[in-house]
Amino acid sequence: MESKITINEYGDKIWTLPDGKYHREDGPAMEYNYGYKIWFLEGIEYTEQEHKYEMRTIKLERLLNEK
Repeated sequence: MESKITINEYGDKIWTLPDGKYHREDGPAMEYNYGYKIWFLEGIEYTEQEHKYEMRTIKLERLLNEK
């Protein structure tokens, strides 16, 4: 899924889907200027470890569905 980045006046970076849900597959969907990060996939919040696990699962499913 393709997400769009927005950078606010404080320098915070936020990735969202067209429907407004927070989403980023290659890193945290929210990166605050002061260093705090939050990981989301399709609007669901994950810890960094959970996000890595989910992305491994998603990538494997995509590979299997290509065949």
